[in-house]
Amino acid sequence: MDKKILVKISGMTCTLCSNKIEHKLKRTTGIKEVIVNFATEIATIIYDDNLCNKDKIDRIIDSLGFAIDDEKGTEAKKHLERLKWKVIISLILISPLLIVMIICWFDNLAILFDPDYSIKLFNIIGTLRYKLYFIHDWRLQVILVFPVQFIIGFDFYKNALYSIISRMPGMDLLVAIGTGATFGYSLYISLKHPGFDGKQLYFEAGGMIITFVIFGKYLEALAKQRTLSSIEALSKLQPKTAKVLRDTFEIEKEIEDICVGEIIIIRPGERIPLDGTIISGTAVIDESMVTGESTWVDKEIGDKVIGGTINTTGSFQFKVEKIGEDTVLSSIIHLIEEAQSAKPNIQKLVDRLSVLFVPFVLLSSIATFCFWYFYVYHGSSYYIEQPILFAVAVLVVSCPCALGLATPTAICIGIGVGAENGILIRSSQGLQDTYKINTMVFDKTGTITVGSPKVKELIKINENSKYDEEDILTLAGSLENKSEHPLGKSISEFVIKRGYKLKQVVDFQSIVGKGVKGIIDGKEVIIGNKSFLKENKIPVTQNVGVEFTKVYISIDNKFEGIITLNDEIKEGVKDIIDKLNDKKIEIIMVTGDGKEVSERIGKKIGIAKIYYEALPKDKAEIIKELKKNNKFVGMVGDGINDAPALAHADVAFAIGVGTDVAIQSSDIVIVGNELKQIPLSLDLSKKTMNKIRSNLFFALVYNAIGIPFAAFGKLSPELASACMALSSISVVLNSLSLKRFKVENRKERCI
Repeated sequence: MDKKILVKISGMTCTLCSNKIEHKLKRTTGIKEVIVNFATEIATIIYDDNLCNKDKIDRIIDSLGFAIDDEKGTEAKKHLERLKWKVIISLILISPLLIVMIICWFDNLAILFDPDYSIKLFNIIGTLRYKLYFIHDWRLQVILVFPVQFIIGFDFYKNALYSIISRMPGMDLLVAIGTGATFGYSLYISLKHPGFDGKQLYFEAGGMIITFVIFGKYLEALAKQRTLSSIEALSKLQPKTAKVLRDTFEIEKEIEDICVGEIIIIRPGERIPLDGTIISGTAVIDESMVTGESTWVDKEIGDKVIGGTINTTGSFQFKVEKIGEDTVLSSIIHLIEEAQSAKPNIQKLVDRLSVLFVPFVLLSSIATFCFWYFYVYHGSSYYIEQPILFAVAVLVVSCPCALGLATPTAICIGIGVGAENGILIRSSQGLQDTYKINTMVFDKTGTITVGSPKVKELIKINENSKYDEEDILTLAGSLENKSEHPLGKSISEFVIKRGYKLKQVVDFQSIVGKGVKGIIDGKEVIIGNKSFLKENKIPVTQNVGVEFTKVYISIDNKFEGIITLNDEIKEGVKDIIDKLNDKKIEIIMVTGDGKEVSERIGKKIGIAKIYYEALPKDKAEIIKELKKNNKFVGMVGDGINDAPALAHADVAFAIGVGTDVAIQSSDIVIVGNELKQIPLSLDLSKKTMNKIRSNLFFALVYNAIGIPFAAFGKLSPELASACMALSSISVVLNSLSLKRFKVENRKERCI
């Protein structure tokens, strides 16, 4: 049996680390699919539990030199703390050499000033150099640099060795070779010429490279934590305890100890801990943290409440219906984690380029050394330090990290921003593609309309029928009580409110897009649209006015009546359609309802192109036909009959109050029941893709400029390492600017 797990991994330093883990796991028997996201440090793994298990996966990851983290990110926090102390200790040890290096820089700059000022500056610098001359002792330099380079920087050499063994070189190998070369050369010169003879030593270069790179990794880790802040914020929404009603007493319990069916008491200002249904009292709930809708919602007996939301006004009691991983909040967090850990197509391309990047840099470094040593300096050993330094600078300045972070950081933040605004992005590819939509197809019931149609009346066809109104409604309500369709639910609720007692149904059948049938008290009852009754050879002889949706009823193959229903159009739908039209998007409505009702609704909201009386397969065919005509199609739906069409759309939107089938077929879930998130999704997708493009452009331009500059001696190894660190940080900071994405014209409720 296949299992899917999310594994948090700590210790990755670049995208080549994530590629290495993927490569190793994919070659393991029983593992079917692996996606490792460097930015989120999460691996999504699908495996056959008959051939593999979680312990085996953990051992493989550990053997590669990485650590398995827990759900709270304990290892990641420890890693961040370790990086902080490594930076502090490195700076303390390397600072004497850094001071001497700065003095040397000022020595060179002094000649640029006014002669009188230059003389004074030379005197000051000379005094400082005399006082600090002891630092030039190579033995002291080794004592200061060795702990930084080989103890604090041990992970670079360890990971470099792992990368050689696994034949997947990464950034750590570049740093290890570069710093090792400078240290080895300086040690060779020091041992060959124990006394100071003018030969320049470069012990500080390796130490400073390690320090700058670790400092860059520390800042990068801090920034990456902010990219995942949406998940952390959602996790904190659930309170730790709740007040549970036990008999007539109120007791406080840990959330983990509460069971389905228990009664929880909520007072004004308190956060609702779990999902359930109100059984007494009324309230006004702020659901903005889950749905993105800042207009507060009135709740009464029978209404659902969501864990993590806030009760602003009123006291009530509710019965717990969902706990643990089954709650809406947990589902949202799980969807976000899955989406952030996935890789869109553009990232897969970048990963393939990154694999080639390190060999290219190694060859460039060798070519740089050969050019300077053999061509410029004609093989003279006296000038060998310059070719070595230039080659090291090429190794250090090259940064696959910026390239690898360009896409996932922007995607992670885009998904997080979407979640904050009631947009659950289930597929990172969906976020990447949404802005391309030029044709948007809307289902009607539950999408454009409220989805809670109200029964207007029952029209009896045969006045001489042996069934009166109560009989027909009771049979209809009993049958529709087993249906998931909004019309069926409305009919069932209407019958129950009338006080009629529902009856037992056997041989229940639901034909998606057509209707339902079953046996009640020995009678065959068929309910559905006109064509469904005709398919069952039941003549439909009467039509009704165009204003309402019609449901046809037959009992024992005789047409007995029509139930008419009216479903209101959602508030603000016309404005949403207008916004999409302004974006030059073609709008289409598809529905299983009749022509008259569909055209009436389309006219009210400004949709001219309508497909009516469409079965689920018809909706899917419409989507496929649009795609054949080079349309990039978005589909918005909420029901089982929308699932085939959603599956065929380029980007599928499911309204969050819809069925699980529709949600599973979607790329994006609108958590609330509002359509305003549709144009918002398009804007978010466009801004996210703009960030990805600018990140990739910067990363490519940085390497395209940095490597030649280093190769031609324009960058010292120290400056090259600082540039490398800044390149990764700048990409992450650019992605973080997406957090400024705001929803326009959000309404607040007046109290």
